[in-house]
Amino acid sequence: MSNDININFYDNYVPSLKDGQFTIGLAQTLAGDTSLPTQPQAPITQQFIVRGPRFTLTPGLVSQVFPPANSSGSYEQYLPQIVLNRPSLPWERDLISSDPTIPWLALLVFNQGELPQPQSLPAGSQQNPDCSQSVLLNNVINPPSGTLGPSLTLASDEDPTQIYCNVIDIPVATFNALLPSLADLPFLAHTRQVSLENKATIPGQTPQTGWFSAVIANRFAVPPTAPALQTGNIVHLVSLEGFESALNQSSAPTVTGYQLVRMISLYSWTYTSQADPAENFSTLMNNLVTNASTNLLLALPLPNPPATPQDPAATQTVQTRLQAGYIPLRYAMLSGDQTFAWYRGPLSPLPASRFLIDSGPGQAENPAVPFTASDAMIFDPASGLFDQSYATAFQTGRSLALASASFAQSLLNWRAYAHNVVDLILEYMTSTAYAGKMQQDGLLDTSGNLTAAGITDLAQLLDSNIVTQAFQDFLATTFYDSVALKIGQKGGFTPADNSQVIQQASPASTSTEPIDLITLMQQPLVMALLQSLSGLDNLGTLSTPLSGGGTSLTLNAPGTSESIQAGISLLLYSPDGSQSAWVTIAAAAPAGATNVDIQPYIGSATLPTGSALYVQDPNQDAAQVVEWLAGTALLYNVPFNNLVAHPSLLPQESIRFFYIDQNWTDALLDGALSIGLQTGRDSLFQQLMRDKLYEAVQDVMTEVRDTLLGITSSGGTPPAVQPAGFILRSQGVTNWPGLEIQAWSGSNAATSMKPLRLDQLASDTLLAIYPDVPTQIAFTEPSEGLVFGMEDQGVELRYIPGATGFTAANIGTVIPNSPWLNPQSCWRNGTNSALNITSLVTLLQTNLPGSPTLTPASFAVEMVRVPEQMLFTPTQTQE
Repeated sequence: MSNDININFYDNYVPSLKDGQFTIGLAQTLAGDTSLPTQPQAPITQQFIVRGPRFTLTPGLVSQVFPPANSSGSYEQYLPQIVLNRPSLPWERDLISSDPTIPWLALLVFNQGELPQPQSLPAGSQQNPDCSQSVLLNNVINPPSGTLGPSLTLASDEDPTQIYCNVIDIPVATFNALLPSLADLPFLAHTRQVSLENKATIPGQTPQTGWFSAVIANRFAVPPTAPALQTGNIVHLVSLEGFESALNQSSAPTVTGYQLVRMISLYSWTYTSQADPAENFSTLMNNLVTNASTNLLLALPLPNPPATPQDPAATQTVQTRLQAGYIPLRYAMLSGDQTFAWYRGPLSPLPASRFLIDSGPGQAENPAVPFTASDAMIFDPASGLFDQSYATAFQTGRSLALASASFAQSLLNWRAYAHNVVDLILEYMTSTAYAGKMQQDGLLDTSGNLTAAGITDLAQLLDSNIVTQAFQDFLATTFYDSVALKIGQKGGFTPADNSQVIQQASPASTSTEPIDLITLMQQPLVMALLQSLSGLDNLGTLSTPLSGGGTSLTLNAPGTSESIQAGISLLLYSPDGSQSAWVTIAAAAPAGATNVDIQPYIGSATLPTGSALYVQDPNQDAAQVVEWLAGTALLYNVPFNNLVAHPSLLPQESIRFFYIDQNWTDALLDGALSIGLQTGRDSLFQQLMRDKLYEAVQDVMTEVRDTLLGITSSGGTPPAVQPAGFILRSQGVTNWPGLEIQAWSGSNAATSMKPLRLDQLASDTLLAIYPDVPTQIAFTEPSEGLVFGMEDQGVELRYIPGATGFTAANIGTVIPNSPWLNPQSCWRNGTNSALNITSLVTLLQTNLPGSPTLTPASFAVEMVRVPEQMLFTPTQTQE
């Protein structure tokens, strides 16, 4: 079993063009002809603004903070940090123009008594725990008397009387003690790249890229001091812009002549350091399994039975149901009577035999497969009670399908295409022109039934991507009248062509009865042909992006196989990502063409500016149906109370394991596919295609998470006979967003399973589904949130590039027999003060073998604390 953490540190991520207001100048000078003016046109200028966070920070830009907001723990050995979702954010504004690697942000840590409460709060206002206040920008650049504010140059569209920002007023002595030097700042920010493979996604939010930036404080969390049991800490991410003159190159600031310094706070939080931690990572993980919670399966705890039950058999029945994950819910019958019914969602504490599966093509229909919600109800005559589990699943699937216009349209289009195929088959079999030829080619036997020998040829003939409907009509009319009837006749073809004369079949009836179509659809060969042409055998790529946008497109780009041919479908997306329109290429693009204006190829379709262009598999309707069903089978968009129907199933600080009841998900998909069933042909088509369709869904389920992450699918193991997983409800999910989770199965203990689904459903709730039953699960602190600090003994040195003995494989590993270093020796002014970061860098460099020069990235490697990990096994839980 391998559960190593892979993370790449980078010194910085300096954008090529930073935030601010810029001016472009254009001038021309003519030389050589003295009769012409040297400047025929006066120089012109154009201003533009590169906009980025300056006075406020959108909460979505913050990935996580440490110590967690509002938490309590033993944090005195940690350097607080904030992790940002934008890798370039700390360097997007210039602080010192001569050195673009100096960040414009700093993270400051205050003891709760070091910041004064704002004095200008209205009467009756509550004090802010972070001691900040919201003021107009005008009150920042023009602060009260005795207060030093930033010296800012505003852009032309920044009105200081209209912009509000949060500020803190720092006593000058505290400002001088805490602010880092310019030489310290580059080491207090860096960029991180991590893998998203084992991280939970948050439905509805933009997928992360795996790139982050981190800003680190230069002060350890203030510990509790006797006789106090805890100490409050306040952390502010502040803007250094405008304080360039107050910052010294290699020493602390020395501001004088002011009582306070007003700084813009972009983000803040509070936490408490205490001697007896309650919310450390290991404490929270250990609390998931307690002596009082021995049953970790998703089921209600069994009530204590009465000492003398009146009906022992009934008591046993109830206990059996509860152990199987059922709960009793109020049920109003159609008759108006009030009773209760049993319900269990798709997350079962016990494996469930799958009985809603079809037996395969050509076999008898499974009578248990529901076509309505009533079909899915189960009645127990012994107890007189209903089991509404699968009826609820059916109705849920139907509701989800009706709420998705794109799925409903694709499903109806797919059915219509299949009906068209059946109509064409029947037309070919009953046509005087085609029947004889099909018999001659072996597609039909002498009785007029399809043969297996010609099924491939017929599939090619019917495939609308090879033979268009117009050409099929031509074969049946004009070609037959002007060519086929003249074969072998004088003046038509040579005598050698006499062998090609079509043997006419007996004329067929001119009318087509619905029963004929239904009978034809049930022929095994027609069923196989329908499955071949339905698009389920080769779904292709659902959305393959091509380079380009706007009204131009790069065709046949290097490294790609896409090309534009007549008749291919293109899907246009507007800049916000919503679907715009389907268009069909009217004419083939020239071979090898690049940067071609696409407008002539899409007819009258409108291509929104900035659109992305996608080429879709010809069987786009089948692909979209399967993609939607695969996500639904993984319970996306299924209401949470359908998954966990009672709070006692998932109490606070708990983890519960489950098997997926595939009967529930089968009924869910049956409900989704029940929309739009209007005729017997529709119902029959669904019956015939159900098995093949669900096989395709099983295959695509491994790609759903990759699509959500925005990465190229690497495939994966299709769900086993019994997929399983867990649901976690803990403050640990809230405090450590991006928690890394790996699970191993009993069949492969060396490689962790690729999750089918790993999503954060709420701030404290996480759902994981795997293709097989997990036998070991590891929870690790998020790698993008790896924190800085020291162990009990100090800082343990690690291999970095340039150190004696380093290799590409051992970077980040501990150097054997290296000394423990005490960062506290680099305090500026004694205990609990800010660190002199450049002194700490020098201390590390001196003691590393080979004395390599530390960069911000290698400094990060040395200061990372070993992340905690919890390992759940079938028999024990250990740290």
